[in-house]
Amino acid sequence: MSGQWRKVDGKQLLQARIMVKNIGASNVTLLQKGTGLRVSLLAAHQPAPPAPVEWEGQRVFEILKEHAWIEPGETVSDDLLLDLGSAAPVLALMEARLVWRRRRDNIVIAAREIIPTDATISGVKE
Repeated sequence: MSGQWRKVDGKQLLQARIMVKNIGASNVTLLQKGTGLRVSLLAAHQPAPPAPVEWEGQRVFEILKEHAWIEPGETVSDDLLLDLGSAAPVLALMEARLVWRRRRDNIVIAAREIIPTDATISGVKE
């Protein structure tokens, strides 16, 4: 998971990239229900230290909609360009949740990544 702020038509947009690789020996089925990317921005007002950082949740976005399953050894990715209403780049928190179908209980994978204001996605040119 990675991201970078981009200026497009005068707006600050967050480009979010999700990449997933099936390292197993069988197909895995991705369930859209419960799968998504939550993006939060650093809250304007922070509590006095020592205290945890506060985030303002923006919304949850659908990810990997076009990938119902992933074959063994296959890597899939999704790029989103998100308008979060920010006038300038700010620290962002991306939290991804993937739900994989299994015979008995589903498997849930979660990841978190803080995106600095000057972050870049490798391979992406301005």
